[in-house]
Amino acid sequence: MVMDKIQGGYSILTYETLGIPTPFPVGNINCYLIKNEPITLIDCGVYTPKALESLTDQLRNFGLELGDVKQILITHAHPDHCGLASVVKKYSNAKVYLHEKEINKAMDRAEHLKRIELHLAYYGLPEDLRHEMHNYFKWQLDFVQPLKKFEVIEDGHIFTFDGAELQVILTPGHAIGHLCYFEKSDRLLFSGDLMLGSLLEPISIEPYRRERGLVDYIESLKKLSSLNISLILPGHGKPMSDIEAHLKRIANNHQQRKKQILDIIKGEGKITPFRIASRLWPKLNMFLGISEVLGYIDLLIMEGKVQEDQTESRLIVFHVKPFDTLNENIV
Repeated sequence: MVMDKIQGGYSILTYETLGIPTPFPVGNINCYLIKNEPITLIDCGVYTPKALESLTDQLRNFGLELGDVKQILITHAHPDHCGLASVVKKYSNAKVYLHEKEINKAMDRAEHLKRIELHLAYYGLPEDLRHEMHNYFKWQLDFVQPLKKFEVIEDGHIFTFDGAELQVILTPGHAIGHLCYFEKSDRLLFSGDLMLGSLLEPISIEPYRRERGLVDYIESLKKLSSLNISLILPGHGKPMSDIEAHLKRIANNHQQRKKQILDIIKGEGKITPFRIASRLWPKLNMFLGISEVLGYIDLLIMEGKVQEDQTESRLIVFHVKPFDTLNENIV
């Protein structure tokens, strides 16, 4: 746990970092306790007894109970970020805030995952791996309680605290309704999963329509780069202060990944997202791998280097543009 005070001009924001355990490979999630009134959590952890106990114990370390929490600011509606929101609300009647584009997954994650499974079939995931993914998604459902009551917030909304303010910034990419929270006076950013230390882009497949996740992600980074941020507090991992160096690493990684994927497509003719992902990351969860590939494909499509098609069986395939060989086998 880390305690800090952000002081600049008339602004003093006091926060604690609460490391809440998750059952996922990513490890702990960083939830943030804002101790200025009204007492606030930025994200709240996954729905497990262990996570609830950890959250309760850490609040008590600062003389607080679950019932003292007045509001929960959700960065996005993934289980590790909002799984406990309904439970905390039950104890405290706290208001829960999220973006409208996250409502479907917050209210009915089962339907959300069911639609993603269908997309994975179109992206070429074989039946045996779809079965594994179905079981993985079903397992995930145990770690989130559906939200029934919440408040919708939009880009630019200001949360006012005793002596401080937080600005809501819509930053799609990792999730279509992903939000960051910015303390203007001292340029502190609570970044959720938008900016992590890993160079594997945190992009997710959205089930209701094909979103350009990595394109949106890059636009969100550009939006944030104009804020002259001094410190990023991410949803996972350590705080980051050298923002420009991190953005440069991301840009370099994009160029390398695009070249890798374009070379694979050139060598294969027509190829599915799954086949590309399995070539690049054979041991990675294919939901993450396919999400990543689609992001880079979108960049290559924008650059006019790759074209997307759909077969009679509704498989999504990609090929180099222009594509003159008409009788390639679909991989």
